[in-house]
Parts: sequence; C-alpha cells; structure tokens
Amino acid sequence: MHLFEHEAKSILKKFGLPFLKFGVAEDLQQVENIIKRLKLNIAVLKLATKHQPIKELVAESHEDILKKAYILFKSPYMLEHTQVQKKPNRKIMLTEAVDILEEYQLKIYLDPKYNRRIVLIKHLDKQFELFVPDFKIAQFQFLQAKKLFGWDENTACQVRKIIENCLAGYKTLDCLEIDIPSLAKTRQGFFVLNCNMRIDNCALFRQEEVAALFDPDHELLENVIAKEYGIDFFPLKGNCACICNGQGLSLATLDVMKQQEIKPANYLNIKKPNFEQLFAALRIVELNPAIQKIFIHLFCQEPAKGVMKHVQNVIKEMKIKKPVIVRLQGKGAKEAVKKDPHFFEDMKLALKVLKNV
Repeated sequence: MHLFEHEAKSILKKFGLPFLKFGVAEDLQQVENIIKRLKLNIAVLKLATKHQPIKELVAESHEDILKKAYILFKSPYMLEHTQVQKKPNRKIMLTEAVDILEEYQLKIYLDPKYNRRIVLIKHLDKQFELFVPDFKIAQFQFLQAKKLFGWDENTACQVRKIIENCLAGYKTLDCLEIDIPSLAKTRQGFFVLNCNMRIDNCALFRQEEVAALFDPDHELLENVIAKEYGIDFFPLKGNCACICNGQGLSLATLDVMKQQEIKPANYLNIKKPNFEQLFAALRIVELNPAIQKIFIHLFCQEPAKGVMKHVQNVIKEMKIKKPVIVRLQGKGAKEAVKKDPHFFEDMKLALKVLKNV
C-alpha cells in the first residue's frame, strides 16, 4: 500500500524526522487558510500523489501562491497508476521554501535478490549502501560513508540520527520501502523535503492508523480486490502465479518453487478454497501480463471433488487460457483417492493435477 506524501510525512514526523511546515488543501479557501496559518510568503506547491514524481511550482508572494494553486486545481492530471476509477487529483500540498546547500537521496528497502535490508545514500555521483539486518547501523560502515561524502562530525551526527529514525519507522510500521528523494542540508540543519512510503499489505491488520488511510480510488486494482476479499497478496518478479491457502503452505510453496528454479510471480494466500475466494485470486493473477502459468496448491479439509469443481467453474467463468497446475493436500484429498483411485487422472478442462511438486 502506497501512501500520499502528506500522509507519509504526518506519520514519520512522529518518529522524529525533520520536515518543513506543510499543509494540504482541496480548494482555494483552504489554500488561503494554510497561507495564514503557516505565514507563507514563499511556498512550494505540487499535486498530492502516491506514485509519480510531480513537477513543483515555486510561488513568491501571497497572490502568486493563490494563482498557482488555481492552476493546479484546474490541471487535467489523472491518476494513471490506478485501474479502479480514473479520477482527477483534488488535493495540492503547500510547503514552506528553504535555501538548499546540499541535497541527498535516502532510501530504505529490502533487496529481493539477496533478501537483505539496505539503506542507500546518494549525493551527486557518489552513493553508499549500508546493510542493516537488525535495524542497527554498524559503526565501521557509517565511518566509510562519512569519509566518502566528506561529512564533518556535526553533519554525520545529523544524518545518522535521521537514518536511525527512518529505520525505527520502517520497523514499527511494517514498511516495504521508505524513499526520501530529497534530504536537504540547509543553514538551519537537515530537512526531509520529499518522502514516499510503501506499507506491507499483509501487515495492515496490525497497523490500524495506516489501514484507515486505504483509499480504493487511488490504489492498484489488485490491492483493492485483495483487501475486499481478505486475501494476503504481495507481488514478486516472476512468471508463475502461486495461489495457496495458509501462510505456512504459501511460504513453503514459494521456497520449493525457487529450489526448482521456477520464478514465482506473487505471494497469494486465500482464506478458504471456495468459488468466491478462488475467483478473486484469479482476478488478481490475471491483472499481471507477465504471468505465463498458474500453480494452485491447496490444503483441503473439505471433500476434494468440491474444491476441484470450484477450480473448474472459476476457470470456465474467467475463460483462462494459461496452463493451470493444481495440487491438493490434506484430509479431503486423501479421502478422495481412497474412494476413487483415478480421481486425479479424470480431471479435464486444461487442468493437470499433480500428486507431487
């Protein structure tokens, strides 16, 4: 789940990150109120977005702020990243302006290739990676970064404090990524000018404050479907979709697929193997054009024939043409084999049911 920039700033401010004063307006009257409240003479204006970087407008007087705010409100910009409803953005963000001496980029993310947490620092043509497996900065690594960027002791202390606060927020909020494209050094110290944050959808059940910000009009369709049906979903960079029921089974299946050099396209955990959940899961899968095949791995307590009928009906209903491989485990599958040894061999409709992975 992506957050709007102003939402990310409001949440991360609680972890001690230094932000300039800002306000969010939905009409010109609110812009006027923000100008008075923040005592703005010079302001930076931009559309409130979740994904795309937007060009900033600098206004140098009260009248200029209102004029440029009016231009942004009338802008034809649409939220092209959302597949739900194409609605124009109705919010703009106003921030006080500041003179920048130096500008850095700071990013915390999980490297999918090596499965390690990284803090990336960039400045001009220099960059440095800190590895933080336990959310703590190793002293020897930070000294290397300090030497590379030529920081004095005061600058190094400020940057380290900002990174530590970011890591605290990253851990507490179940973040997948915190991206600060502009960390500015000014005469008054360091300030975070721009900020983007992405939260793990599977962890929203314990992040009530963040979950309350979920807006289906500004989210990707797969995330909207997953939330509506209570499905745990996380996209990966592969070509084989994986649908399971149960967190343990889902994670174990992904591990086995990787061992067999099959690249999974997602982590997708449904609640029950019924028609409604399977239909929603396959809707999510079909939104990814990179997927070439689908693996459905289910643990059945109920009769396996009923589960297979649901799978068949969903594939018929959605007219899925990709190859679908199904594997059933559990009490329901074992009972089906006892009653009919040819149960797994009689399945048609482009389904190839495997007893073993």
